[in-house]
Amino acid sequence: MFQALSEFGAKIVPPKRILKMLPELFDHQDQNVRASSKGLTLELCRWIGKDPVKSILFEKMRDTMKKELEAELVNVTGTAKPTRKIRSEQDKEPEQEAVTEAAGPGPLEESAADVPPEIDEYELIDPVDILTPLEKSGFWDGVVSTF
Repeated sequence: MFQALSEFGAKIVPPKRILKMLPELFDHQDQNVRASSKGLTLELCRWIGKDPVKSILFEKMRDTMKKELEAELVNVTGTAKPTRKIRSEQDKEPEQEAVTEAAGPGPLEESAADVPPEIDEYELIDPVDILTPLEKSGFWDGVVSTF
């Protein structure tokens, strides 16, 4: 999972599934599994940012693991870029080069693919049904139309 995330990025490997799986791995008995999960968490921080990872994972972790990760998160800087591309992106690459050559030499601009996508923290969290508790409390009985 670490290799797939580091090579292809969070656009191809959905971080939501990884974030669901990590709390169980932090409490695993094997030290190697815990170390690998810590490495995967640090890689996730490079791709989606420190704040979303902290807000989702830190509430489910033990204090000792939180301290270890906090110490490691200080060293994580910058954003990651994919080192490999999926085939559909590889097919688009020659077309983009042809367009660039036809346009002539000019100032180099970052393409849209090079800019890391902005991650919304709400996309990483499971949806919660809030209407069922409202029905049980009689909330809708007090709502009336003003027409």
